[in-house]
Amino acid sequence: MSIVHRITNSLKAFRLNYSIGDFDRLLDQVLSGSPSRAGVSVSGDSALNFSAVFNAVQIITGTVASLPLILYRRVDEQNKERFVNHPLYNVLHCQANSEMTSFVFREIMQQSLLLYGNAYAEIIRDRAGRVIELWPWNPNQVKVYRDNKKIRYTLNQGAGKETTYDPRNVFHIPGLGFDGRLGYSVVTRAREAMGLGLAMEEFQARFYGQGTNLGGTLEHPGKLSDEAHKRLKKDITDKYAGLGNAHKVIVLEEGMKYESTGMPLEDAQFLESRVFQIGEIARWFNLPPHKLKELSKATFSNIEHQAIEFVQDSIQPWLVRWEQHIAWKLLTEVERKTYFAEFLIDGLLRGDTESRMKAYAIMRQNGVMNADEWRAKENMNPIGGRAGVTYWKPLNMADSDEKPEEPVEPAQPSAEDQPEEDKLPDYELRALRSVKSRRRTADAYKPVFRAIEKEILAKEIPAIKKMARKTLKTRTSAEFIHEMGEFYIEFRSFVKTRFAGLLEQYGEAIYPLAADEIGASPDLTDEYKAYLNEYADHSANRYIASSRGQLKSVVMEHRENDALAAVEKRLSEWSERRPDKVADLETVNAESGTAQFVYFAGGFETVWMTFDKSCPYCESLDGRTISRGMNFINAGQSFQPEGAKVPLIVTQNISHPAAHIGCDCTVRAGIGRSIRKVESDKLVVES
Repeated sequence: MSIVHRITNSLKAFRLNYSIGDFDRLLDQVLSGSPSRAGVSVSGDSALNFSAVFNAVQIITGTVASLPLILYRRVDEQNKERFVNHPLYNVLHCQANSEMTSFVFREIMQQSLLLYGNAYAEIIRDRAGRVIELWPWNPNQVKVYRDNKKIRYTLNQGAGKETTYDPRNVFHIPGLGFDGRLGYSVVTRAREAMGLGLAMEEFQARFYGQGTNLGGTLEHPGKLSDEAHKRLKKDITDKYAGLGNAHKVIVLEEGMKYESTGMPLEDAQFLESRVFQIGEIARWFNLPPHKLKELSKATFSNIEHQAIEFVQDSIQPWLVRWEQHIAWKLLTEVERKTYFAEFLIDGLLRGDTESRMKAYAIMRQNGVMNADEWRAKENMNPIGGRAGVTYWKPLNMADSDEKPEEPVEPAQPSAEDQPEEDKLPDYELRALRSVKSRRRTADAYKPVFRAIEKEILAKEIPAIKKMARKTLKTRTSAEFIHEMGEFYIEFRSFVKTRFAGLLEQYGEAIYPLAADEIGASPDLTDEYKAYLNEYADHSANRYIASSRGQLKSVVMEHRENDALAAVEKRLSEWSERRPDKVADLETVNAESGTAQFVYFAGGFETVWMTFDKSCPYCESLDGRTISRGMNFINAGQSFQPEGAKVPLIVTQNISHPAAHIGCDCTVRAGIGRSIRKVESDKLVVES
């Protein structure tokens, strides 16, 4: 049956209440797999045989599928948080159904969008009506029609069986279309471009596989004898035809002459045509040519900006289409007021981060934007408070019409305002009470930190021991170090999870004690909760760095002898000593870090405090005061105070205690006179 007859018969069944979009879909189905003018049949499957089409589909689907897709809950007009407790979070971010990850599901759906113009999936809900699974459909098996002014979806399940679905249970994303219900099929509309590309590919393959590639013509002065003609014909067929015999030397007889004719494909500008078809496919899929590996127009200076254009022009419209249909079909009307899904595209723009940061810094320094506006542009929650909304003003700039202010002499305190040394004022009493309470709390939490560290070691030590016995016996030290690094990349999340829960409880106990010292609210702020998450990250990183560093040092030191025995010895030492060390370090770090956060949030400075027995390093820091953004000791600083036998190696900034393993110090708010140290129950005050 001809194409005309197929279209005519199909139109007889076409309902009058269908729109132009339905007609376009019908035409796509009729023409599916039909030959292009180049003589090659083009369908959704065969189009992928053209490398440019396959690469275009692979680039877009891979990008959309690999971007984190997060379900958020609106906290207020400015703040949001990841809402992991909703079942849809897992469907979008982790696992779409029992057989597919979120990546695979989105890859399948996006491929359907690109090739067929529509993507369909069945929605599975729990008893509460929340989405718990999404199952993609083959777009060729779906019919969309209007029944009593309501959209219906019919899925052809084979063997003549069809099932009709209510639109509420179908997740349908249409591509570019006329009526908003159905999208255009790119394969149908780009049939000629794709067909030409496939035809050129097939032609070139046949040319090399079956053609006679002598690269010239033969000229005879007279007439070939029958015997010479037979030999020449046999030689050409057997010895010179095909790609494997291309450009061989031919033996001529009876005065024949050879004349080179050149490469016929070059004469027809065949290679240029193939390059042009890559650009054609790039246009159909709205991609910059360099994404399809066509780099003739790309330069080192513009490739980064072309990558940004790829995000803005090629990927962003697809992401918005996904986000809006998720809100429409996967969230209820009530849920849409609170929840929303969003792709994180910051990673695609990292190439230009330095330029963005420099621009932000200039605007920040000149008072054009504040810290919260900066953070909003980088998809971060505001820090709030004065620090977040304050606009800076350069000290060397002023309004030319503004008169300079007269200097004001600070008021001198009278003698009666000076407190007696044996009578502490209220703020110092609060400091003493806060310090004592925080130390008691730290002592109470040390056994809990020890238990968490033992739990971490129970998983860490057997894994490292097994790895060491496997690699250090039969392979090299370098291979062990490499495999160890891969292990700790995955193990870090386990460590952070164990630390995060405990640090949250510990912080809830320390925070109100520090807040009471400066008269602040004891309620935990959102900014502090964000700080705790960052602190858990830092603790996990510090722990992993310590483990990796120790093991690497042991292996490198003993690589010439028994490295395995040295590693097992170090693991044994961890079991005995590390729980106490980690407990001592983390209780001091988290306690002083939380107190310092409270002080800085309240606008106070922080003072370093030592206790009864302290080392020369901490004694030299006692009473030192810093403001927000400063450190007590900077990374790389040589630190060997008087009385210290060796310098303390400082590898990272120390903004609060602990300064070293075994450090037993804390901080207090920098108000009034300097409290030098706490000796048992006595507070020593410097006049």
